[in-house]
Amino acid sequence: MLDSLDCPNCGAPLNFISTPLRCANCGSSIIMADEVRPAPAKRDPLVPETTLSEVAALVRAGNRVQAIFRYREITGANLKEAQLAIERFAHGEPLRRPER
Repeated sequence: MLDSLDCPNCGAPLNFISTPLRCANCGSSIIMADEVRPAPAKRDPLVPETTLSEVAALVRAGNRVQAIFRYREITGANLKEAQLAIERFAHGEPLRRPER
């Protein structure tokens, strides 16, 4: 398995997430067998959305105030909804978008 791969056209690092691999720098596409692709990162079962993983990282780092602000930016939640979501997550519940 490869740990990294550079674009054969321009030398920039490639993003392994996209299929086909596409260089963000020059737009070249690279076809690659699945068996040589790195395994995708495991998802956190308490964070169902990848967009909220940044918020989860802030909470885990002890930055609850920043997590609340970022949660509000991502979800459009009001302050009370954001505080409640972050508190619940800190106590082991899944981090979810507010129900509307």
